[in-house]
Amino acid sequence: MLSPQELALKAAAIALDNKGVDVVVLGLKGVSDMTDFFVIASGTSDTHVRALGEHIQAGLKKEGTSAHHVEGVQQGR
Repeated sequence: MLSPQELALKAAAIALDNKGVDVVVLGLKGVSDMTDFFVIASGTSDTHVRALGEHIQAGLKKEGTSAHHVEGVQQGR
């Protein structure tokens, strides 16, 4: 099983592999009680953003886990 940091980096790598733009992994351990990491990525269109979210979710599922919360998939923003 991957650590939270490895999962965040995996999500970022999937975003980059799918041409995500401005991919950032924010380490929030000790800053927030809600999460240890945020992965933020942009896309070139609403469709691209939705596809990025779907690819990341599928990739994490292959690792036996899922993102606790995903923003932007339904609206593509």
